[in-house]
Amino acid sequence: MELFFTRQSVENVEPMVIDEVKRLDEYFLSLKGTGNVASLEHVFAALTGNIIGQIVSEQPVRMVTETDFAPFW
Repeated sequence: MELFFTRQSVENVEPMVIDEVKRLDEYFLSLKGTGNVASLEHVFAALTGNIIGQIVSEQPVRMVTETDFAPFW
């Protein structure tokens, strides 16, 4: 686990984390004014799932863009 938290490792994944947060921000902006709500439990599970999935497997999962943030995960 220690290798994942070195300064270099964190700096390497920072751009990916920023991209995921931007993707989430875009989704929230699309909800603005619609009256729809999002479960923050699902939002944060999807965000962390995307980040962890990409770090571990290097394959994007994209739960953030799934309907209702892929609660089936």
